[in-house]
Amino acid sequence: MRKYQKAARVCLTIFSALSGLFGEDYHDVKNLTDGLLQGYSRSIIPKRNQSETIKLEMDFSLKALNKFNVVDGHMTVVTAIALKWKDELLSWDSQTNKNISELNLPLGRIWSPNLYLLNCAEQFLIYKGDPDTKEVEFSSNGEARLFFMEVFTTTCTSDIAFYPNDIHHCNIYLSTLTSASKLRMGSAKVDTLDFETNGEWNLGNTKSEHEDVTVTSKLSSSRNQKSLRSRLSASGIIPISLIYRNRLSNIPLPQTK
Repeated sequence: MRKYQKAARVCLTIFSALSGLFGEDYHDVKNLTDGLLQGYSRSIIPKRNQSETIKLEMDFSLKALNKFNVVDGHMTVVTAIALKWKDELLSWDSQTNKNISELNLPLGRIWSPNLYLLNCAEQFLIYKGDPDTKEVEFSSNGEARLFFMEVFTTTCTSDIAFYPNDIHHCNIYLSTLTSASKLRMGSAKVDTLDFETNGEWNLGNTKSEHEDVTVTSKLSSSRNQKSLRSRLSASGIIPISLIYRNRLSNIPLPQTK
């Protein structure tokens, strides 16, 4: 009988030691989450020293150009945005917390920066997701990452005085509308991976230039060559060139003798 009891104790010990290798325990994650959020306020900048500034980084991906209307100057784009910052109040020691190194916390329970489209045609505040179901990824050192996709329309000033050689310029202004003493935009990365055209425009080249807090996107179109350039700056200016697809059909074919 003692032999079986000893064998049972050994098996339980081995199971307990190996259980952490096959996933995090629900109660461990819940206890850590409750401890981190106890006394936490989502309305206060998450810095222990409130005189310090939070550095915000943004990854901006241009996924599609839905339409560009040269009559009313509206441009509609599909974007994927990732905001990254460090929350000093939501960091923990993973070694003393069952080796939990990452947590997903509800957007509605933590502080996150707002993003505004200053030259909007429709919606001013950019929608980051449902606060009850959208999650923010956290690492044990307090680094946070919020990813979301959004479709927004900007207002532009159209000028057809030189039709059909008219050129149109459109800016996308994104800002947190937060004092630079509290929140400062850091590096901005822009990509056009998996970009889809609307059947009228093709994507050309891109580059980036550094700026401060305000995000600016500039769009230019020229009827004589049907090109469209977009400039985005989220502490950077990213010109994006879009080439009119039907321009290729206007190239004369060589005459056969």
